[in-house]
Amino acid sequence: MHADSDGATRIARIATEFDWKWPLDDPTLFCEAAGWELLRENGVMWLRTDLAVNRPQCYVYLENRHIVHFAAPVTDVADFRSPTEERMPPILRGFDDLADAFVDTLGPPVRYEPGIEAMIRWDYPRIIMRLDAGALAVTLNLVRPEYQADLDEYAERERLGLIEDI
Repeated sequence: MHADSDGATRIARIATEFDWKWPLDDPTLFCEAAGWELLRENGVMWLRTDLAVNRPQCYVYLENRHIVHFAAPVTDVADFRSPTEERMPPILRGFDDLADAFVDTLGPPVRYEPGIEAMIRWDYPRIIMRLDAGALAVTLNLVRPEYQADLDEYAERERLGLIEDI
């Protein structure tokens, strides 16, 4: 499994310096800054990245017709048919390598969660940047701060047992 540390840290630097205007409903300016291509297919918006991975795509998440989250694999995406015990060690090694490169580039994170679903995070006034180890790849997430605050509040309420299962 290949991790594109150089490409991912380049995007991280661009994202931290970018003049984010949330709510953002058109990622054209970020695409231009990053060297990515905006595509629309069947009403779905996604970005073609220049990352050196087997799926150079960035997924765009919308809420109320405004972008709240970008998610781009920064490692190769594993075959979902492979057993988890074969997939996860290379994904976690990729995560560790990328996390080290991000710390070298961005400095210490504000949050780090080790383990099978590892996560490392940097908070900036206009963007939250996360690396997440998932079941198939390591993903760079660029998140609107208000949206991340909602996610954090939900997670805390769930941790405290204040959220009931439906």
